[in-house]
Amino acid sequence: MCDLIEGPLSLMEFEAISYSWGVALRPYTIKVNGKPFYIGYNLYSALKKLRNTDHERLLWADAMCINQHNYKEKSNQVQMMQDIFSKASNVVVWLGKSDSATSPTFEFIRQFGAARTEEMDILWENHITGPTWKRMQAEYVRIFEHNWWSRAWVVEEVVVGRHVVMQCGSFQAEWEAIHKLFTYRPFANNEFCDYRPPSKEVNAEDSNATLGNLVIRFRLQLATFGSDNIYALLGLLKSNNPSLIKPDYSKSPDEVFIQFTESCMIHKKNLDILGFASGVELNGASWFRDWRLTYDEPYTFKTKRLLNLEPSRPFSASGPIQPMFQIDRGLRVLAVAGCHIDTIKKNWNHTHCWRVEPVDWRTRIKPQQEHSHDDEGRDYRLTVRNACTNIYFFMTKDGRFGLGPPSLEEGDTIAVLLGGKTPFILRPCVNRRSAKIPSATYYYKLVGEAFVDGLMYQDGSLQDDGLRDFLLI
Repeated sequence: MCDLIEGPLSLMEFEAISYSWGVALRPYTIKVNGKPFYIGYNLYSALKKLRNTDHERLLWADAMCINQHNYKEKSNQVQMMQDIFSKASNVVVWLGKSDSATSPTFEFIRQFGAARTEEMDILWENHITGPTWKRMQAEYVRIFEHNWWSRAWVVEEVVVGRHVVMQCGSFQAEWEAIHKLFTYRPFANNEFCDYRPPSKEVNAEDSNATLGNLVIRFRLQLATFGSDNIYALLGLLKSNNPSLIKPDYSKSPDEVFIQFTESCMIHKKNLDILGFASGVELNGASWFRDWRLTYDEPYTFKTKRLLNLEPSRPFSASGPIQPMFQIDRGLRVLAVAGCHIDTIKKNWNHTHCWRVEPVDWRTRIKPQQEHSHDDEGRDYRLTVRNACTNIYFFMTKDGRFGLGPPSLEEGDTIAVLLGGKTPFILRPCVNRRSAKIPSATYYYKLVGEAFVDGLMYQDGSLQDDGLRDFLLI
């Protein structure tokens, strides 16, 4: 039994629950203001455990405090999420029931959170050699593989919260202790640590916290509603760096993804965001990404980590020219200006670069071995292999060599688009009429970014080289 009350945030002392909605297999019934109200199991178990028996406890939970069936109310309330979680006296991260191993596990987390740097190694060594380690390993897996960690909304809920605690059953641990444990390398190397918890360092004061950067950074997070992969991060934006996007649940996910793509191109003044569209088409559209899905990174995103390009000499295939584009939202067509450069003549799906004779590698790196570290070598090897995965080699009609996504084919077009840091691979397709953009007659599917020898840097003369519109569908 509970009551739903309305009031100004500034005058109410309340706590917010951060939880996973879970799969709605069977709704649970509670009484709200004397009437039946249906909620999922995770919220039901949280309310049951968090209630006080002797006095009232004021809690905020989205499934109950936002009318999920009223798009207008939901859009307005979502704009207030940052205020709600930042003004809550306590944010309770609910990870479900406890078991026999929960108590010692949370006790260790609390001890580790309070430990000084010089004490952490001894504390960890005693922990993993103790008699309960195997049982606690299973508890770590249960806790840190809970689907709460993969939710899109948890980033904002944790980052803006004044005081955050993680709770299983009756046991709690401070969020700072959780984050400290995850950043301790011996713990982070365990198989149950694939996820990294959001850090308080990701906040609205971060000068790089544009919506595009945040969505890309947290692109592996999941949401029940497709639009929430974008909306869930709006509350992290700096006040003097606002987004062009406002929550509107009357729009389809496709419409929101188009709006987000346009926002990134306008704000960043480049076409970087198009690189993330390669791989999977969204309802037949190739140029904007379905952010509900997790699939391969674009080529330049991989090579930035591999070659450390940002501080040295970043790619600049179109030179210092901003993109020129229009969008027909009705037909979901992006018209973007650029130049046709070449056509793919032949492609190979294996470069065999890993078949270099080991003796040759040993000869080349022998002088460096005495100064190397095993961890650094492993990290470098994994980074190189990561950057080379799912990259195909190709040759063009004019004799150029390049690398591109696995979906490239013979006959694909190599184009340099204004605002693009790399050339793009485009696939010619059947013409369609666009009422908003009638001048262009060439329609293409966006295949992805490419590295093409000799085309990665431009001196600014691109506008004189046969500029035209490409219509991407």
